[in-house]
Amino acid sequence: MKLAASAADTLDKARDGARLIILDLNDRTIPPIEVLSEIKADETLRNVPVVCFLSHVQADLRRRAQEAGADEVLARSVLGEKLPAILARYTG
Repeated sequence: MKLAASAADTLDKARDGARLIILDLNDRTIPPIEVLSEIKADETLRNVPVVCFLSHVQADLRRRAQEAGADEVLARSVLGEKLPAILARYTG
């Protein structure tokens, strides 16, 4: 697992063999929707699954993430419950 500190760092770390990207849509250190769009537009990353999480009340942000190509968008509480299953599904 690699944690990224910036938008560029996110993309650089992902290009280094990522099998899954988990993206906090409330992260204030990066523009999450832009990063998600860049991931899905990048030839080496577009097939890497991206699971996003956010507050359950952020319906507009959820919609924007889905439109940008998120494979899953989950409420923060649901991610906590399902994380083991998500990791098993996407990383085998």
